[in-house]
This record gives sequence, C-alpha cells and structure tokens, in this order.
Amino acid sequence: MEYMEHSPENLSMPDLSDEALMEQIQQGSRAAYTTLVERYMQRAFALACRMVGNPDDARDLSQDVFLKIYESADKFKSGHKFFSWFYRILLNHCLNFKRRKVWTVFHDDTPGDQPTPELVAEAGPHERGDVILHQYVQRAIAALPKHQRTVIVLCDLEGMPQTEAAKILKVSEGTVRSRLHYGRQRLKGLLAPFENEVTL
Repeated sequence: MEYMEHSPENLSMPDLSDEALMEQIQQGSRAAYTTLVERYMQRAFALACRMVGNPDDARDLSQDVFLKIYESADKFKSGHKFFSWFYRILLNHCLNFKRRKVWTVFHDDTPGDQPTPELVAEAGPHERGDVILHQYVQRAIAALPKHQRTVIVLCDLEGMPQTEAAKILKVSEGTVRSRLHYGRQRLKGLLAPFENEVTL
C-alpha cells in the first residue's frame, strides 16, 4: 500500500516530477501540460529576458517554447532530465531569435557594434536609479558574444552549477569556466561606469 499511495496515478498533477508530467503529456494530458507551464513560465520568462534584453520579446519567446515542448513532447526520452532538455530548447530559441533580430541599440555579436563604457554611461550620474541601472545591466549582458552571454546567464544569474551548464550546452566544464572568465571580464568593462553600484 505504501508504494500505491505514492504512485503517479495517485498523485495530483502539482505533486508529479517534471519527468512524470512529460510522460503524462506524451499520453495527451492537457492538465499535465498546464501544470508544467505554471511551474516553469516565470523562470522561462526571466531567462529569455536575460538572453534577449527585452521583456516583450522574452514573453513571446517563452510562450513559443512551451508550444514547442508540447508539440515535440514525443522527442523527450525517458530517463532524461526535463530541466536540461527544456533549457536547451529555450536557449536555442533565444539565440536563433537574436540572430534574426535587428537591434536598434546593439547589433548581435558584431565586435564593432559592442557598447562602450561611454555608451553605457550616457544616462548620466543623476539618472542612475535602480530601473536605469537594471536596464543597462540587461543591455550589457545582451551585448556579450552569445557563448559568453549564455554561461553568464546560466551560472551567474540562474545560479546553475557549471557541471549542469556544461551538460545543457554540450561542452566541457573547462569550456564553461573559460567562457565565464572572459565573459565576466568583458561585462566588467562594459559596466565600468557603474563599478560602485554593480557587483559581478
């Protein structure tokens, strides 16, 4: 009886693991899909916002990704971690979007178009409130080369262990450490005018 009480069919949807919910989705459960969306939508939006730097685009991208997950649920393999699979899809979707997007402030990954400290500081000291600061931090992160931006977002902003980030990105831990090092150095340069207000 002990095992029966904790079997998936005797648990409510919110009590199921991500992987169990995916199994239910593969069987056509809309309730399981709704539960998974509610569980991860805020995190998906936050990650997308950090990757693309625009809340409206991030909202559309995070919603798109959940549709992709529903449509490709049969590709999720039993025994795999949903978290890693989900993040890989979301990151790829954001990066693809960045390649297509024509940015009005920073062009994607073009060395000559990277923001300079002077551009970051253009708001002036008298405008450095929390909202302005947050905006420029997000823009600076979005301006990093994609391989550096991705590890900064995953490890520094999402708090993900480097080992997990390496699995999601399908690279070695050494590569993750290297990208983090150079990404942090570049970000410090971009945010130099705010060095007394930003801790990296």
